[in-house]
Amino acid sequence: MATFAELQTFADRTALAIPFVDYQLGAPAGQAFRPAQAMGADVPGALYDPKTKVLHVRADGLTLSGYNFDGLTVSVEANNITLRNSHFDASVGVYSVIQAPGKSGLTIDHSTFDGLKLNRPFADFINGREGEVKIAYNQFLNVASDAIQIKRGLIEHNYFSGAGYAAGAHADAITLDHTLGKVVITDNFIDYRNAPDALAATTSAISIGNYFGDNADISVTRNVLLGGSYTVYVHDFGRYATGLTTVAGNYIGAGAYGDLYPNGRPASLIYQDNGKTGAAIRGAQAGQGTQGPGGSGAAGAVEGTEGSDWLHGTGGSVIGHGGRDYLFGSSQADRFVYEAVTDSAAKAPDVIADFTSGVDKIDLSLLAGPAHLDFIGDAAFDGRAGSVHAVASGPSTFVEADMNGDRVADFRIELKGAPHLAAYDFIL
Repeated sequence: MATFAELQTFADRTALAIPFVDYQLGAPAGQAFRPAQAMGADVPGALYDPKTKVLHVRADGLTLSGYNFDGLTVSVEANNITLRNSHFDASVGVYSVIQAPGKSGLTIDHSTFDGLKLNRPFADFINGREGEVKIAYNQFLNVASDAIQIKRGLIEHNYFSGAGYAAGAHADAITLDHTLGKVVITDNFIDYRNAPDALAATTSAISIGNYFGDNADISVTRNVLLGGSYTVYVHDFGRYATGLTTVAGNYIGAGAYGDLYPNGRPASLIYQDNGKTGAAIRGAQAGQGTQGPGGSGAAGAVEGTEGSDWLHGTGGSVIGHGGRDYLFGSSQADRFVYEAVTDSAAKAPDVIADFTSGVDKIDLSLLAGPAHLDFIGDAAFDGRAGSVHAVASGPSTFVEADMNGDRVADFRIELKGAPHLAAYDFIL
């Protein structure tokens, strides 16, 4: 779970709206909840069945505010229902809230959903089925697997943290497997980095795939998206159509293998301006790194651990060491130093978020020991040991080194923003 200091860092260094800094969410502090199981004649149109532990909501336009819905499932069987200022958990059933087929207009806001870190089968906190849904200013915590699944509607200003507590979970914060109308996902903070006490690794922050029908008119903008094996999946399985899907202007990072799943991307996907904000954050489960001589804000060495680190340069050396590191420069000239091939493995490369060509440097002088490295521009490896090239691919440039001359990259760094690199950008 991100600390307040981490959230504040995002607020300071991005133009994105950050929860608990720019706005508050979840059930209001000090809220005195009424037990939902005790609903009676005072709430016409809401009926609790103690045998099934399901609360049936059957009156159009009903607003339920200030309730404790723990230990039950809310079945929304009417139109234009609002659930507000309330608390939900994942202790029973497979959903906390499910909208019935043929119903629409569900709004859920300013509420807290807690999965309680339970290892039990649980599908989603919220399933909107075919109807319109608005989900805003909520917290989703300690999730067994998935959090939200909808087919049309708005998901905005929500905070997600902690998932994978069910053994074998395929944990996605938001799943879109078949849309029936416009879907807008904006201004959310999804922290699906792997929790140390979870039983399964997370899969993605957002998963978009035409598994069960056509997908189209999807907008994912201005979110902070962290974690997963790949943080964002947009996949065309070929069975159904995929229309316009826009993923733009987000901060995306901390995926175990990358930001965007590389296979099956539909031709209609617009993926641009993601991860270029230069926001610096150190993972809650990652190594914290150390500040070298020079102190905070001065030009000194920032050094990581042998695990995964988030490091922010101060105008001196940035040394990530082992693990997959996420590195950020400063307004000054920074030098990103690599001392061994294992510092940035080809299968799990470091990410440099804001490298500036002609200002910053990539120092590979220690990589080959006494041997010499040669920069060959963007040319393919030709069998010469010690060749270094820089190849643009989509939104990134990849710096790769073939250390033994087998024409295969032994070392790789990913540079966000696809900067064009020249020999003067390297210390070899």
